[in-house]
Amino acid sequence: MKKPCFKSLVGIAAIAAIALGLSGAIPAPKYKTVTVNAPFAMEPIKEFIFPNRDFSIANYGAVKGGKTINTKAIAKAIKACNKAGGGRVVIPAGEWLTGPVHLMSNVNLYLSDGAILRFTDNPEDYLPAVMTSWEGMECYNYSPLVYAFDCENVAITGTGTLQPIMDTWRKWFKRPKPHMDALAELYTMASTDVPVEKRQMAKGENNLRPHLIHFNRCKNVLLDQFKIRESPFWTIHLYMCDGGIVRNLDVYAHGHNNDGVDLEMSRNFLIEDCKFDQGDDAVVIKAGRNQDAWRLDTPCENIVIRNCDIIKGHTLLGIGSEMSGGIRNVYMHDCAAPDSVFRLFFAKTNHRRGGFIENIHMENVKAGKMQRVLEIDTDVLYQWRDLVPTYEERITRIDGLYMTNVTCERTEAIYDLKGDAKLPAKNVVIKNVHADEVTKFIKNVHNVENVTEENVTYGRFRNAANAPAYDYSKLQKEKLGRGVVAIRENPAEVAVSWRYLSSDPENTAFNLYRDGKKIAEVPATTGTFYRDAYKGKKAATYTVKPVVNGVETGHIEGNYTLPTKAPIGYIHIPLDRPADGVTPSGQAFTYIPNDASIGDVDGDGEYEIILKWDPSNAHDNAHDGYTGNVLFDCYRLTGERLWRIDMGHNVRAGAHYTQFMVYDFDSDGCAEIIMKTSDGTIDGQGKVIGDAAADYREPGTPANQGRILKGNEYLTVFNGRTGAAMQTIDYVPARGNLADWGDNRANRSDRFLAAVAYLDGIHPSVVMCRGYYTRTVLAAFDWNGKELKQRWIFDSNTPEYKAYAGQGNHNLRVADVDGDGCDEIIYGSCAIDNNGKGLYSTGMGHGDAMHLTKFSPDMPGLQVWDCHENKRDGSSFRDAATGKVLFQVKSGIDVGRCMAADIDPTTPGVEMWSWESKGLRNIKGEVVNPDIKTFSVNMAVWWDGDLLRELLNKNVVSKYDWEAGVCKPLVTFEGVVSNNGTKATPCLQGDILGDWREEVLLRTEDNTALRLYVSPIATDYRFHTFLEDPVYRISIATQNVAYNQPTQPGFYFGPDLKGIFRGYEFKK
Repeated sequence: MKKPCFKSLVGIAAIAAIALGLSGAIPAPKYKTVTVNAPFAMEPIKEFIFPNRDFSIANYGAVKGGKTINTKAIAKAIKACNKAGGGRVVIPAGEWLTGPVHLMSNVNLYLSDGAILRFTDNPEDYLPAVMTSWEGMECYNYSPLVYAFDCENVAITGTGTLQPIMDTWRKWFKRPKPHMDALAELYTMASTDVPVEKRQMAKGENNLRPHLIHFNRCKNVLLDQFKIRESPFWTIHLYMCDGGIVRNLDVYAHGHNNDGVDLEMSRNFLIEDCKFDQGDDAVVIKAGRNQDAWRLDTPCENIVIRNCDIIKGHTLLGIGSEMSGGIRNVYMHDCAAPDSVFRLFFAKTNHRRGGFIENIHMENVKAGKMQRVLEIDTDVLYQWRDLVPTYEERITRIDGLYMTNVTCERTEAIYDLKGDAKLPAKNVVIKNVHADEVTKFIKNVHNVENVTEENVTYGRFRNAANAPAYDYSKLQKEKLGRGVVAIRENPAEVAVSWRYLSSDPENTAFNLYRDGKKIAEVPATTGTFYRDAYKGKKAATYTVKPVVNGVETGHIEGNYTLPTKAPIGYIHIPLDRPADGVTPSGQAFTYIPNDASIGDVDGDGEYEIILKWDPSNAHDNAHDGYTGNVLFDCYRLTGERLWRIDMGHNVRAGAHYTQFMVYDFDSDGCAEIIMKTSDGTIDGQGKVIGDAAADYREPGTPANQGRILKGNEYLTVFNGRTGAAMQTIDYVPARGNLADWGDNRANRSDRFLAAVAYLDGIHPSVVMCRGYYTRTVLAAFDWNGKELKQRWIFDSNTPEYKAYAGQGNHNLRVADVDGDGCDEIIYGSCAIDNNGKGLYSTGMGHGDAMHLTKFSPDMPGLQVWDCHENKRDGSSFRDAATGKVLFQVKSGIDVGRCMAADIDPTTPGVEMWSWESKGLRNIKGEVVNPDIKTFSVNMAVWWDGDLLRELLNKNVVSKYDWEAGVCKPLVTFEGVVSNNGTKATPCLQGDILGDWREEVLLRTEDNTALRLYVSPIATDYRFHTFLEDPVYRISIATQNVAYNQPTQPGFYFGPDLKGIFRGYEFKK
């Protein structure tokens, strides 16, 4: 095969060496050799030993300081060095401004420690044009910043830095029409054999950026130790070079097309011990484009890359797509990509390239996250597809790709091999490759022959696009009953509704009975709602029986008794209000019904209410003062109290102290309650936990008074039926040193959150959390009915998770966001994976409100709408699986409230707004309505039976009038009040009973009763109860956590629904 460039260089070098040696003027050059082991024959690489002569640019008129342009002075030093037979051209410590640096043979450009060679960004400084190559096509273009042409024994070494000024080049990153026209012109000239000297591209608005380093047709190249900080185009381009070493480089360049090293039609190179942090690929092996490369007929071959790291970038090892001269014998080993890349090994070409790819090896590589571990793509054309025509079709021959001993944390796919049908790729070997997680597919093979796979494994499969992806055949869920409820709508009518369950066939109808007499046949074509004309004053028992094909099936029947003198519009639940009390400081307090949760404590398929009683002197963590004891009661809907738990005086009262998780954790059909306790807590059977005499309250006068800075903390599981403590263990996360959390007053250390999560995709776990302003710790536990076992603990003090500190909210959300069938915890601006490892952190910090759901049926996976306190990040909409910001409305104030609900049928998906969103926004971030003064931002509820959501604020349900652009009151609940101050939240909001719509639980004004409001509005829609969706059910369980947030499901719900959804078929 012809290698005209290499042969001429070798010949010239040999003749010159003989002549110089005979003359005695200059000693023959000396070399040391580097032997490289590879799975192919590789001749030793010669490393030139430069003569011990230094030529400081300061001695040739260079002036440091970054203001004087030193191009001519540096050129003088280089010329003198070359004329003397070689040596080092020294760039001393300091900043030196220059235009292009053109090296010569036997010259080592030495960057002293502390030296910064700064390159101007004036394109005129890089004229006249020189012979170079632009994306595989030879031309005359602006000079590279460091350039060597037809040189031998040429080097850049030292610990200093090459750092171009980037202002102009960044503007050139864009590709406007004149630039694209210039590329098309160059492509046409190269494709039609226009002589290279006539391809003059450094003109007008062509804006073909120069390389940072471009060595063209050089021999014995050395690049060693120095640092690179940014580059106009490809960073290091070694073009048609023969022999060389690239080692110990620290390359950072995050602009457009900023590859790390591009070896093009070069041979016999070693790249080792380099660090790449790139805006494009790290190491790329190329061999020219189309006709130009066919003309030059010079393959790229015998390349070894070892012990290199890529911190950021697109690809660790790229082959092509400029590869028309052929690429063979490439060996990468013992490298790492610890963070994230697009691909580890990417062979890319297209039907215009021809050439070949053969005998390419990668082994012993460890990596973090990526899209593909190995990929072949034979249809990579990028912008060229439509920009220029195909002058000649040549298919690339691909034969022999070998990947061995490769591991990664996460990848979308392990291998994706897409050969060309006209000439299939062949002989691909993939051995001992493991991915901890795969998120899209395992492998794809198309038009590739003889793929050998051995020990290719993965830990788990997840697909965020399909999230959530629970395996309902394994998921341990509650055993729900029919949830029948009846409320008096008016003196003459009673509204009855019940659950439609996923176990009901779609053609299930229902028979409705009152006091044993059938009063209605409710068909499968309407909602599970019936309005009964019943004027009687006596109690009436309503029974619902499912019917299939005219026959009552006996499958989960249910009943509810409307009480005598039933109130209109709600269920009255009388309470056993605790006695008033007095603190040690003499302050009197009363009790107020606060947050509530639900759980089936007795296994009958219907929920009881777990109610937290807060004393009237409950405090925020920021405030000193004693508080009364926190109490918990369990009530049936009739008002029957089953038990009371007294948390004792060592548990302070306030929104951030006691988060209580009510759920059937051991899947025995009855719910448990898990919460933090302390010495003196009295369970529902009167048994004291720990030391009843212990009193950890600070007696301060008044500083720190009532605060609890020390003492035992416990985690207790209570029996839901009896309130008895079943097991108590030390609380984790432990308090430890108060200062570790941000202060010494237990303000930040006592910020607690909690959650229920299906961390293994089967069993519900409890997750107890501490801290979010600074240190953040989450601990997961499993309850098997006998003992609590710690599953994992996450701590932002762990060095690898320091970015997670300070990211938590006053609430959290739980869902399978990454499609692996297991729940993750969305902890404010960060996410914790189901295995207790960090999933991502956006760095946007703490916030007060957050919403997680599927915002549109057309969007993959789940999304998060969040607001932030940092007076910078405002409100953000992000992908729940990756943290990728989809849009953001920045703000210079503390944005304390945000809301997400599908309230407008004229725009797709769920709408979003916040205090500083500058209006109502759609899923694209577009402002739908700039005026949101009538919009509340506290809670929401599905109330009136259409597919839109209503807003809930205090005791008022409002409806958005999208035509008028305002929210209007729909219903006001009289005689009741909300909780938690300006947050104005109910005791609970959610689908507690009845059909798919939600109920609202509020306390009466005199704090003696709860009222459960049920919608009396008929609806024709019937959907499987949302309670069967883990995301929705857990959002009820976690609603009591700190700053309460409304329920939200793991699916889109709104007017964009179509087809069959949760057992209901929408009409076309």
